[in-house]
Parts: sequence; C-alpha cells; structure tokens
Amino acid sequence: MKTAKDILGKVDGFPHERRVRFMIDLGRQASRTPRIAAALSELEGGTCYERCLALHACYGSRDGKVVRRALADASATVRGQALTLAVRILPDEDLCEALFDAPGQDRKTLLGGLIRRGRLSAIDRFADRLARENDRRLAEVLPRASSKTVARHLEQWRPMATPSHWRVLARFHAGTATGELYARLSAADAALPTLYGIYRGVLEGLLERHPDVALSLIEFAGTYDFRPPVALLQQLFRRRPVPTVSPLVAHPDACAPSPAALGRLDAAHLRLILRERPELVRHDLSWFHRLPPAVRDELYVRHRCSLADAECRLSPEVIARLSKPHRQQEARTHLALPSLAVDRHTRLRYAAFLPWEEGFAFLEPFLSHSDADLRAGALQALVRMTAYEPAQLGRTLAVLAARKNEQDPVRQALFRALAAFPPGRFDEAHLDRLESIIRAALDATDISWVTSGLVQQVVARILPRFPAWSARQLAITVAERGVLGIPDMERRIDDSQMQALCPHLNPVVKTWAGREREYFLVILAQRLGRRLRVFPELVRLLERIVTDSKVQMHAGEAGALLWRWQPELWRELVPRMIHDDPSCLALSCVVRFANAHRQDLLTPYLDAKKMPKGRFSTGKTAWLLPVYDGFGRWTRRQQQAFARLLVGFASEKDRDAPAVAGALSRLERIPEADVAAVEGLANCEILFTRNLAIAALARWDDDAGLPELTRCMQDDRAQIAIYAVLRMIRRMSPSAALAFLQTVPLSRVTVAKEVLRLAGSLRTDAALAFVLGEEARQTHKDVRIAILRALWNFLDRPPVWDLLLRVVRDDLPEVAFQLAGIPLDELDAGGLERFNGLVTELLARGGPDERVPVLVGLRDRPRFEVKPVLARRLAGLCDTGVAPERRLASSVLLKFTVPGTEAAGILHDTVAQLAGSPEKLTALVEAACWAAAMRLRHLGDLLGPVIERLGADPARVHVAARLAVWTQPPTVVSALFDAWAGDGLFRSHVVLALHEVTGEWVQARPPDQIHAIETALSTSPHVPLRQVALSLLCALAARAGNYDVSRRARLQAFRDDPAVEVAAPAAFVILPPLPLPTPALV
Repeated sequence: MKTAKDILGKVDGFPHERRVRFMIDLGRQASRTPRIAAALSELEGGTCYERCLALHACYGSRDGKVVRRALADASATVRGQALTLAVRILPDEDLCEALFDAPGQDRKTLLGGLIRRGRLSAIDRFADRLARENDRRLAEVLPRASSKTVARHLEQWRPMATPSHWRVLARFHAGTATGELYARLSAADAALPTLYGIYRGVLEGLLERHPDVALSLIEFAGTYDFRPPVALLQQLFRRRPVPTVSPLVAHPDACAPSPAALGRLDAAHLRLILRERPELVRHDLSWFHRLPPAVRDELYVRHRCSLADAECRLSPEVIARLSKPHRQQEARTHLALPSLAVDRHTRLRYAAFLPWEEGFAFLEPFLSHSDADLRAGALQALVRMTAYEPAQLGRTLAVLAARKNEQDPVRQALFRALAAFPPGRFDEAHLDRLESIIRAALDATDISWVTSGLVQQVVARILPRFPAWSARQLAITVAERGVLGIPDMERRIDDSQMQALCPHLNPVVKTWAGREREYFLVILAQRLGRRLRVFPELVRLLERIVTDSKVQMHAGEAGALLWRWQPELWRELVPRMIHDDPSCLALSCVVRFANAHRQDLLTPYLDAKKMPKGRFSTGKTAWLLPVYDGFGRWTRRQQQAFARLLVGFASEKDRDAPAVAGALSRLERIPEADVAAVEGLANCEILFTRNLAIAALARWDDDAGLPELTRCMQDDRAQIAIYAVLRMIRRMSPSAALAFLQTVPLSRVTVAKEVLRLAGSLRTDAALAFVLGEEARQTHKDVRIAILRALWNFLDRPPVWDLLLRVVRDDLPEVAFQLAGIPLDELDAGGLERFNGLVTELLARGGPDERVPVLVGLRDRPRFEVKPVLARRLAGLCDTGVAPERRLASSVLLKFTVPGTEAAGILHDTVAQLAGSPEKLTALVEAACWAAAMRLRHLGDLLGPVIERLGADPARVHVAARLAVWTQPPTVVSALFDAWAGDGLFRSHVVLALHEVTGEWVQARPPDQIHAIETALSTSPHVPLRQVALSLLCALAARAGNYDVSRRARLQAFRDDPAVEVAAPAAFVILPPLPLPTPALV
C-alpha cells in the first residue's frame, strides 16, 4: 500500500467489518512501514469516510495524535469514533486537554467512557484545572472524579451545583453527598425550602446503587417534613421492599406498590400495611399467591377482614391459595351467604373448594342444567376441585368424557380449566380417557380456533411427563386444525422434547408444504422459536419459502426466523438471494442484514428509481432502497450515490409530503451527502419541503448547514430555523453559542423568545449582559416573559433581584406574575427572603384571577418558608379575598408557618379577626383539613392556641372540635372533648359537625390514633362523646372494608348503650354474616 488511493481501491469492495479489520492490520504495520504510515496520514486529511478509515487504523497503531486531532473534527461521525478511541489510548494529559476543549455532549460521552474504564486520574486532572480557573464546568465534572479530588474541591463546588449535579455526586460518592445534606439540614440557619431540590436530587442518585443509604436519608429528612416523590418511593420499594414499608405507609400520597415486591414481604410488614393502609393492597390481590403458604394462612387468620369486600366475601383467587381447612370452610361459608343465594354462577366458583364428594354432590345438578353458562361453570369447578384431590381424577375424566356433545362455549370452558390443571396430577392410566375427550373435541363441527388452541395447551403441559403420547396428540391436533395455537411453545418445551416431537410433526409439515400452506408453516415456526435449531425439516421448508415464495409477507417472516435462529445459514443465503432475485431487497430482513453485514451487496441498487424486477415486483414501481440508518458503514461512493437519489426524490414537486419527509430524514444521516442540494431545498417554494430541509441542515453531520441557517435567521425562515438550530447550539462552546445568537435579528417575537431563553441557559457573564441589554429594549410581553425565564439562571446576582422587583411593580400583570414560578433549588437564605418580598408585591396587585395561580403555586411547593411580610399579605387575603383566595391563602399559611415565629403570631391574630365571620372561618377550617391530610408535624402546635380560643365560644366550639380531631394528638382530643362536655359546650351541633366529616379525617390519620380516640370517647360518661365514638367506629369499618370480630364487639357495646341516642343508630348498622372459624382455629 503506497498511497491512500491504493488503500481506498482495496477496501471499497469490502463489507464494513472486513474493511475495519483490514485497516486495523494496516495500523499495526504503520510503525514499521513508513509508506503505510504516510498513506494513513494522507487519509486523515481526506473526506469524512477517509478520516474514519484512518481512525480505524488507530486501533492497531495506537497513534494518539490522530485521535487527538479527530476529537476536534467537524464531523460528528468522526468525533464519535474518536471519543471511543480516546478513552482507550490517550494519556491523561491529552485527555485533560480534550475534555477542556470538547463541547458539552462530547464531554459527557468522554467522562462516561473514562468512568467505565476506571480512568479517574484523567478526570481528576481535568477537575483540578477547572478548580484552578474557577470554571463553572467544575459542577458537572467533580462528581465524576475520585473521592480525594471531590474532597479537595467540594467547598468550591457547592455554590455551583444544581440538583442534577447533586444527583451525580450521590451516584458516585454516596457518603459525601449524604453527609453534606445531613449537615445542611441540621444547621441552625438552614433554609429548608432551598434544600428540597438537593434532597430530591440526592435520592435519585442513590436509588440505583445505594438504596439502603436512600432509605436512611428518607428517615432522617422526614423529621424536617421532607417527603420523597411517590414515583421514587415506588422504585425504592421494588428494590428494598421490607425497609421501604414504613415510609410508604407514612406517605399521604402513596399508591399501590408493585405486587411482585409485595410478595417478597414477610408477614409482619404485610400486617403493618393491612392495618395502617389497607387501601394500598386491597384492590389488587395478585401479590397474595406469591407468599409462602404459612404467611398466606397467617394473614388470612389475622386480617381476613382486610382481604374481604364489604360483604365479607373473599375472592376465589385468595381462597384457592389457603390451606385445606381454611379453604373448605370458606367454601361452605360463602355458599351459605344470603348475598349469594341468588347468584348461582358465583356459587359454582366457590363450590370448587369443597371436599370432592361434597362438592360433586353440589355440582351434579348443574352438570346437566339447561343453561349452558351454568354447565360450563360446573365443569370448570369440577376440574378445579379435582386439582386438590387428584385421587378423584379418574372419576372427573369420566364425567368430562360423558359430555362429548357439549356446545363449543362449554367445551372451551372445560379445556380452559384443564389447561390450568397441574400436569403432575396425571398418570398413565388417565391418558386413554383424556385422549377420548380430545378426540371428541376435534370431531365437533363447531370447534373454534380458541378451543383448539386450548386443547393443544392441555397436551403441551403434560408433554414433559408423557413425551411420546403428547407428541402424537399434538401432531394430530396440528394436522387437523392446521395451526399450533400455543404462542409460547418454545418456553414450554426444551430441545430434547422438541426432538421427540419432530418425527410426529415431519409428516404434517411435509403435507403443508405440498399444499403450499406457507402461512401455516410460518406460524408453526414462529411458535416454536428457538426450537427450530433441532427441527431441520422445518428449517429447510422455511428456506424454500424465503427463496421461492411469491407472497412477500410469508417470505419476510420466514427470513426473519432464519436470521434469528439460523444465522450462519442466513449469512450464506442472503447473497445468493440478492444475486438470483434482486426484488428480495423488498424484504425487510434481507435489506437490514445487508445493511448491517454485507453493504457491498447493496451497491448496484443504490441509485435505482424502480424496484428490481422479480418475485415481488414488476420492475415498474417507483422505489427507494428501504435503508434508514447505518450509512457510516457504507463507502463514500455508496453514500454519495444514495444521497443523489434522495435529493432528486425530495425535489420532485408532485411528491407527497410523507415521502419527502422520509427522504430528507435519511439524507441528513448520510455523512458524505452534499449539503448544497439541501440548501437549495431550504429556499424552495413548497413550505413543507422548505421547513423539513431547514431542520435537516441543523442536524447535518459536520455542521455544514450552519451558514445557510445563519442566512435563514435573517428572513422569514427564522421562526423555523431557531427551533431547528437548538441541537447545534448545544454542541457549541458557551462563547461560540452566544456569538451566534447575537447575530440573530430579534424583530420576530418567536425568534427573540428562543434566542433570549438560550442565552440565559449559557449562564455566563457575557450572556447575562446580553439578556439585560435586551431587557431594556424589548417590550413585547412574550419576549419579556422569556427574559424573566432566562434571568432565573442568574439568581445569585443581586442586580437581577432588583430588576425582578422592578418588573413586579411596573410590568403588566401577565408578565409580572410569571415570577411566582421561580425555582427555589438554587437559592440561598438571602434569595429566599427576596423571593418572599417578590411574592408579597405580586399579591398586592392584580385581580383574584391573577393572584389565585400564584397562591396555588405556593401551596403546591414541597417546601417553603413564610416570612412575616408575606404572612401579613396572606392574612389580609384571608380576610378580604374571594372564597378561593381565602382558602388558598389559609392553606399556604398553615402549611408553611413555623410555630413560635412572628408569622405564627400573625396567623393567630388573623383567626381572632375572622372568628366573627362564619364564611371566612370556614375557609380557614377547610384549609386546615387539607393541610392535616398531609400529616405535617408542626400543624398541631400551630393550631393549639387557635383551638383553645375558639373552644371557649359556645357558637364556635364545633369549629374548634373539627380542628382538634384533624390536628391534635388523641390524648389532647379526648381531654378537650371531656372538658367541653363538662362545661356544657359539647352539644348536638358539635356532634353533627363531627359526624359530617368523620369519614374524611379517619382517612387522613393513622388507624391507631383513630382507635385511641374512639376508645377514650366510648367510655365517656357524656352521651355526645359516645355518639362521636360510634361515628368513628363506622368510619373505621368503612376504611377497613368491613367489620371484623373486634369492631363487631365494639358495635355490640354501642347497641347495649343505655342512651337511646347511641343505641338506636348502632342497632341500624346492618352487618353481613361473619364467617365461622375453621376447626383448626378453635
């Protein structure tokens, strides 16, 4: 090889894999053969394709200089290949330079590669350099460095870090991240609202690698009312179900966890969930069958009430998993329930759990019933009942065989039950009877495809136990029904069982092949899947379908099967197929294989405008080779030929829009395509084509479309080009991106919005100066909103806060009220104080329709701190605002006001002022109920003085009682109620007020607290308190689903109460019958 031209001539005819191996060999020879080294150097200065070849050679030559230059290449294809090489062969000092110069996405790729290869020393060197230069990129890089480097620069890193950076730190340095967060939460001057974003980021980083550390952090942060996101808690529960139970149960917004994870819990933790939050697990009981038998029985004995519905009925799926005594007793209990007396279909399902003789006596009348649905249910119950007593299988099969003339829906139910029957229960004596049942089904004229598939499933399930008999029966059903109706057949049998089945299936597939039943053969092959490797006869028939079939779908499916399960055969078959019949390129499996492994086979057809004539084409159909990616594996000539065809295709004026879009989406992926042609399309008159071409220019491999995009920014194409150029700008350095953005005219609103938003995301001093300059000139409201969003990235600069305050006071409300959404994650204590001031100013202007969204945003923040200046404004809205404003302002005050602070005093004074207005006081109570449902720790102390003040007024004591039951500890509630009752204040209006909301606050508080209040009130000498206790009992039963033994006993005590006000309502609580205990439990 003397020159680059010689190398290109040699490799142009090779497939990609062979071409790469050849270049690696040349790279190995380059160090001792100067001519080869010179040729490779010449390639490095060539086209994108040639530069990629030179990089392939670096795997052999280990030439770091070539890789270093390639990292700065204009082509994304070349850079991507160089990034993979860099982490393998470059020394640390070169990697440090490469990381410093790389654009953002390339830098992330390099960092990831270095971490995977364990080369942290290069990252350490880069982090040290960034720290010396006080470069803000340190926030991104330091979490990926070694522990020593992290400790060295952590102090400098903290002010730069966002929650996303904390997430990475927690992933790689869990101890450092959690230690920092513990210290910041525990600090006396901690600004807790600003720490919630960091807390969330750290939890997300810990989740995958350090779930136990995440659980410890959740427990510690819970003391500060920090709650993890529900989605994160669910993921944590899947990884660590046992220790996650407590935070899951305590979370007010928790939803049903994964049934698979629930099945891994022990009895104690399942009992905790069933006791505290039964609604989390009661709606989907699929987890129950995953438990060990002993745990299932223990849960049944202790928490049957929680597993049952409101009528005390257990689902058949739960009963089926109980031990024999429990199962049989539950069957008898359910059959005796009055609620099932007229529901014969449901009773048949429960009859399946009776002892066989007793159950058969119950089912026998239904086996010959005139109602087909009842016969079907009886047959299913009989089969299911026999699964528990296999000694009766012979009698059951005799009954089933006698029903040979049943209609297909009944027969289908029968075989569905047999398909679920444990295959180990069959023995050889049962096979003749089972065969007669199968024969009767196959002989039926009304047999459906579903039923025949179920017949085959029955046979397949016992194939491992009786291979010869099952193989024969399966072959018979396939031959007679023409299809294998078991989608997962490959997982049901192994290779040895398939080999036993082959002799029986060979005559069937040969018959199908002789009758040209290609579809049947393909379906059979799909169902057998990987078992094709031991079924050579079917493989030969699939090969024949691929090469000879004129049905494109059949040939394509058969080819896909051969490619997956017979790859060596497929590798030999594809070149022969393309040579003999080029129209087979219409088959997806053929063209995808060629594109991945034999690119040389595609060369003759890259510029074809018509589909080649053959089995699948007449040669007259307009056509593009169906290749959509992987063009980097092609030679330069191949890429250019196909690109020319795509350009011509997209330029046709009468071409439909989806076809043009498809052509341009492929064109932008071809590294060697000529950008000039697409630049022409970006100026065409057809708007659809023009817009797609502009988008394609932004995704061009080597950014060659940037000049035309810059021209687009100067005319009416700018509103399309600005969105298209986003990806390109993200790859630029901050200074280059800002320089490009400053050249864009801002006369159009759409363009100005995006330019200013992008400038703000750069987070540099120059970008801030540019945004501030435009803020003084731009007057359109949408542009000004975009400027405000851009300034959110600079909230650590005091002048920005001054500007925001001016905006709040002077701009239109539509603009100013956008500032209520400022994120708190990156604020310090001073920033939080300033944000309070901004919100106070916002709430002092505008109308209710503008203030309500601000209040909603404040209320829904996970953490916030109400300062006195804001507390006064919120208190004013509680008194003067419209009803929604009053409720929202009260909610913000109650959720975020800390007891003992000046804001708490303002709240107490506000309640005193509102006490004279029932309407305003009701809004406050509704807000307190909403906040109490979140189980906030501070709410009880905050509202204690309020409750005492309202409780002293006979006309307001019912309000105090509602607040007390929502927020105070059980002992305080009972003491307050006793005191009020003793003073004659606890009258019927209080009882009525509590009765109306009992169901709501029972849901909001832990059951043990509700039970404690009920117990205390039920023994009170005051009748109104016992009335409240009865209401609590009814609400607790509604939450649990029904009345268990304990709740029934307490209800009976209320029925025996001497006061008619208590006994009469208790007597009219109608209870379903309680199931009798099993003998094992007596």
